[in-house]
Amino acid sequence: MIGLFFGSFNPVHIGHLIIAEYMATRHFEEVWLVVSPHNPHKNTGELLAESNRFSLVKKCLRGNSKLKAKDFEFYLEKPSYTYLSLAYLRQKYPAQTFSIIMGSDNLEKLHTWKNFAQIVSQYNIFVYPRLGYATHNEHLASFAENIQLTQAPILEISSTQIRYQLKNGLSIKYLVLPNIEKEIVKNNFYL
Repeated sequence: MIGLFFGSFNPVHIGHLIIAEYMATRHFEEVWLVVSPHNPHKNTGELLAESNRFSLVKKCLRGNSKLKAKDFEFYLEKPSYTYLSLAYLRQKYPAQTFSIIMGSDNLEKLHTWKNFAQIVSQYNIFVYPRLGYATHNEHLASFAENIQLTQAPILEISSTQIRYQLKNGLSIKYLVLPNIEKEIVKNNFYL
């Protein structure tokens, strides 16, 4: 079974990696970090180019056979709707079983996603906790058997915070891997 961890990864940080590793070692054969070119629920104004975000994710995962960087959404219709990505994967890998990994922040608004009922009725959702967000959604009560809450660590790290620190000349050391910090600084990403 493969866990799909969709995200902008703008930039990828230690929190993403800790959650992906937690899920890979407890629930899945592999976890795919799927870099989304355009999340319809987010402003694209601060997005680093998709090729740069994908490159950073790939660099983070070198040497980890259970975590894979995937860019297939770059070639699909934009914005990136999860139900379309899942349809693509079902067609490309018919023998594979996929589940979705998401934080409770996304679970809280999952009922607003395009074709959410189709997603939740056909795929298991593995939810990791985020401070300040409920681990249930009353709009999804009829799909409760497909939603699994995990005991993944609660992390207070966000890409928004990292971009803020970069713009304000503050250190991002220990929020991202050293090779990612070096790449971001060298290329003046997010400035």
